Amino acid sequence: MSEEVRVVWVDDDTSRREDAKNLQHRRPNLKVELLSPLELESVLGDAEWKDAKPDLFLLDYYLDRSNDEQGNRFAHKGLTVAGQIRETLPEHPIYMVTAKTDAEDEPELGQETRAARATFDRLLSLNILKSEGANILYHDALDYRAIRQCKEADLGALIGLLKPPQDETERLRLVLPTGLREGLRRSESSDRLYVGDAISFAAWVRGLLLAVPGILYDELYAATHLGVNDDGFRRLIDKLEEARYEGVFSKTTPKRWWVSKLNDLVFRHGNAHGAASSDPRKIGPQVFEVGEGDLAKCGVCGERNPETVGVSLENEADSRPVHFKCSRPHPRRKKELYFDEYRAFDL
Repeated sequence: MSEEVRVVWVDDDTSRREDAKNLQHRRPNLKVELLSPLELESVLGDAEWKDAKPDLFLLDYYLDRSNDEQGNRFAHKGLTVAGQIRETLPEHPIYMVTAKTDAEDEPELGQETRAARATFDRLLSLNILKSEGANILYHDALDYRAIRQCKEADLGALIGLLKPPQDETERLRLVLPTGLREGLRRSESSDRLYVGDAISFAAWVRGLLLAVPGILYDELYAATHLGVNDDGFRRLIDKLEEARYEGVFSKTTPKRWWVSKLNDLVFRHGNAHGAASSDPRKIGPQVFEVGEGDLAKCGVCGERNPETVGVSLENEADSRPVHFKCSRPHPRRKKELYFDEYRAFDL
């Protein structure tokens, strides 16, 4: 039987009750309780309510339509309410939702965007919530719960949530922020403080491990690494299942592949025996018997064997396989130790 997940949705619009019901209808084991910000304030200090421990909070960003029985209007936005929740339940995720979006359906928050991204664990548009929200809330809540359950375990249990190949375990220990390298166990110097916490580990997984190429690759990076283009990669994707990332947040983020496992699949393949090269970009097409039309080509010069992926300096949404000689270090993206360097190109 599937585990039950409890989400508390804080919103000033009572019409959202129908949206909450729809989320529950899509996932019967997902329970969504809608509260106004004033109702939340009244229950946050209630020990019995807090002991029920909602798995995840969903918080509307604009909360200026709430009134109490005396007609007093709620005076704050979601940032303030998020602070109240974090102070009371610091280990529980807070997702933001808003109907105000830009042309690409991204949350529109104006000058407070940076503060919101630093405060909330995920930002969702109302449209995304309605179409994909049931799965996002359910699976993410379970992943956060799994992380919290590692609170008194050693670092091995925490890294185990990533389901890494055995030969990646030590590198993951090195890549973790200093405050998380002892896991989520209590600090020896305090009975109350933790060396790390569930929210910061989740932020590291989503903001670095899954976001920055190097240990894991997305589809474009993985295809380029194996010497094939998008079509070629899709034709051989079933052969790469063993390399798929299946750790926490894998169900609600785009697919990723362990680079070390991609290499392993190439080099242990029978077709790789006796190959003249040790470069997966060059022997990958040979191993998987890829045709000429499915080979990767540089998005700048059009020649074969691009070594990496680059981003257009004119359009950040334009990513292409590129040679090192046809690109340069990205001037606005930070190089992370143990991860690939971001590259950029001009056309």
